[in-house]
Amino acid sequence: MKSLILQMYFDDANPKNRATHTAFVAPSLTTYSYLNPAYRVYTIDGNYPGSSFTVIDEENYWANLTEVNANDKLEFKLEYNKRQDYNMKDLSPASFHDLLMRMLKDETLLDKYITHFYRNTKQVGECDAACRKKFICDAMTGEAGKEDIFCAGL
Repeated sequence: MKSLILQMYFDDANPKNRATHTAFVAPSLTTYSYLNPAYRVYTIDGNYPGSSFTVIDEENYWANLTEVNANDKLEFKLEYNKRQDYNMKDLSPASFHDLLMRMLKDETLLDKYITHFYRNTKQVGECDAACRKKFICDAMTGEAGKEDIFCAGL
């Protein structure tokens, strides 16, 4: 339902170990309450001998339903490029883990993540300290039911 979901996986399901995987969860074109429709374009290291087939870039597009209804015209606009907007060297698990660690210390970066998470809606309420911690915790916890392990010390 959300636009930007980040989920990390670690060796032996321990966040102190190496980040091994990231779940790429795309947004929905469905217009849920308070959410604008969105879609994502992934650029993959392509179809050639020796290709890694890894995700090398990601762009998210969205439509502002308030504008659509006012103008009677559906137009999708680039919302963000993940590597550029989050200053990531690549889209590897290590870079995603680095992003999460930076969000712990940089409120502006976390605000950007939360805005993108809700597809730029202005109708979502304020996010207090517990709410902000939950965003980081949810992203650190790729495995359901292990919040006590992944969120300890956040």
